[in-house]
Amino acid sequence: MPPRHLLTVWNPSYANDPLDAHLRVLLHWAARRRAGEATDDDV
Repeated sequence: MPPRHLLTVWNPSYANDPLDAHLRVLLHWAARRRAGEATDDDV
């Protein structure tokens, strides 16, 4: 399997604290993966 890379882009004007908003997204997907609700392709 080839290596995977994560590319993220956000516009700070869309959130009060863009780093916290981004962290929430990552934590949400990590929790879904641990719970078996997301596959490797989703994550």
